[in-house]
Amino acid sequence: MQYWVKYGYQARHFSHGSPKWTPSWRSCLSLPQHDLKARALALHRHKQRQTPPQQMNTMEHADMTPHQETPIALKHRERKAGAIGDNLKALRKEKGLTIAAVASASGISAASVSRIENGRISPTFEAIVNLAKGLKVDVSELFYHTEDTSFRGWLALTRAQEGDVIETPNYRYRPLCNNVASKEYMVLETTVLNRSLEEFGGLQKHSGQEQIIVTSGEVTVWTELYDPILLRVGDSLAFDSTLGHAITYNGDTPATMTWVCSAYA
Repeated sequence: MQYWVKYGYQARHFSHGSPKWTPSWRSCLSLPQHDLKARALALHRHKQRQTPPQQMNTMEHADMTPHQETPIALKHRERKAGAIGDNLKALRKEKGLTIAAVASASGISAASVSRIENGRISPTFEAIVNLAKGLKVDVSELFYHTEDTSFRGWLALTRAQEGDVIETPNYRYRPLCNNVASKEYMVLETTVLNRSLEEFGGLQKHSGQEQIIVTSGEVTVWTELYDPILLRVGDSLAFDSTLGHAITYNGDTPATMTWVCSAYA
């Protein structure tokens, strides 16, 4: 009998009664023979999983090219990556909820929820957070299907120019290493789309914490308690997301930022 071990996204198996480890999936690193913890983990998971784990699309080995996709990567593409409306509908159906139930739990009108699902309107980040709260999922679930990585040793990789772009009324996002359910934060490569507070549509607030680092151009951060703050390339600002806030760009070219925010609604 063989037992599969999911150990830091490296797969191993060993024969019953034998402590000898042998490679079983791609170019995985060897585990020490005396690793009793890994052996115990294998025994514990034997009854639940007797097939080798498959790797997520952004959790690649270093020798995988950007054009290679694992079966699970292809499965994820069935839920259209980056399409928040499609992800919202899929999550709602998975939980057996009606549009009215999601609307009531998230504080967003049923008509708006329906329009978001059908791609007729694009939700603001504030609305995305409220929808995640109503669905009782991580905010990241609405950006991309995520996998549970509650065990130790996981890693996630997004290569340059990879990943799906998501556009909302105020920002254009490219989530980085986003399909990891146990992460407590999200990192978004962000383009600021509005030049004025009027274009932005007013201050927004939601649960969580945020930090931004300007990578090109200049931005102005507007808040309900402080004077507007000008940030240039290399400047960083962190704030409580429950503080009403908005970010606009200065000049003729939209600015870009690295945006770190809470993954939980």
